[in-house]
Amino acid sequence: MPNQEMDELWNGPASRAWVDAPDRYDRTLEGFLPLVLEAAALERGDRVLDVGCGSGALARAAYERVSPGGSVTGVDISGPLVELARERSPGIEVVQADAQVHDLGTDAFDALVSRFGVMFFDDPVAAFANLRRAVRPDGRLAFVAWQSAPSNAWVMTAIGALIEHVPMPDLPGPGAPGPFAFAEADRVRSLLTEAGWRSVEVEPVETSILVGGPGDVDSVLAFYEQDPVGQVLLSKASEAQRTAAHASLRRVVEERIASDGLWLGAAVWLVTARA
Repeated sequence: MPNQEMDELWNGPASRAWVDAPDRYDRTLEGFLPLVLEAAALERGDRVLDVGCGSGALARAAYERVSPGGSVTGVDISGPLVELARERSPGIEVVQADAQVHDLGTDAFDALVSRFGVMFFDDPVAAFANLRRAVRPDGRLAFVAWQSAPSNAWVMTAIGALIEHVPMPDLPGPGAPGPFAFAEADRVRSLLTEAGWRSVEVEPVETSILVGGPGDVDSVLAFYEQDPVGQVLLSKASEAQRTAAHASLRRVVEERIASDGLWLGAAVWLVTARA
């Protein structure tokens, strides 16, 4: 079964973090919405596909741009997130499916967008070829994906604090499915070109994000420890190790937090292409 590991992950503990606190994730990542939407050049009447739609924030923002007359379809492998997106996104069709292999139609969309939803395919060339077939000739692709973990202070801050006290997890190899699978810009260009996309552009974007949304130290700690990255790091820790890791992370957050929350650096690729 394609993407079996990601299927199990996003229909299990990883989805729970997002379903339990969708607004906190949306607030953390909201700055990337206009970035993707502007790059996709959405217009009224466009038919849009949001890949890895999660709880539907990008799909809803796209729907505002293409209405009236347009349509947005969201697709995600996670059943719990699809259910949540359906509840929160009236007027938008949301489909639970693996976008790598699911029949999304032919020439069915004018634009394909994604906010951190396309890095989880075990065969990205096959996935992007399948997605290209769903987009009309000369249709647009626009998505954001994380650069390398070391380029992202928002994740390295937590990793640095936690690994002082917890066992190091088994790390995936370079390019393996996961949040940082598209760390290398040249690889992203190559994958899309091999999948049949053209005019591929990969632009670096550096910004800051409000980790976990507005909140105090305790809310930031809860966000970090419930996030999939935190879950992986803490999964093999003893109770004593968890306690020490929590204290270490608390110290780091207390040193950096501002009056409205924890702002840390984030580095992404803004990727555009044509079908």
